[in-house]
Amino acid sequence: MADNEQDLTREPGKTSLYRIVVNGDLHESWSDWLGKVDLRRRSQGLGSCYTILLSEVPDQAALRGLLNRIWDLNLEIISLNKYSQGETDDS
Repeated sequence: MADNEQDLTREPGKTSLYRIVVNGDLHESWSDWLGKVDLRRRSQGLGSCYTILLSEVPDQAALRGLLNRIWDLNLEIISLNKYSQGETDDS
């Protein structure tokens, strides 16, 4: 591996935190069906809103499963960000 390349292997059992923002108001009752996702609803004024989904994901297959469930609900994804442990830009 070259000096400027990152080692992309993951330690077993380590998860990544993902923050997914979707258009619309997603009720907390969907949290379990989505895989025990932390849902945070926000208003943009004038009746529009969005929902922030925070989830610890163990691997890419689990992330794909979460994205498939969002797709099944016909939700528009506004953004998707991956964070290191303990780091987020939304509380």
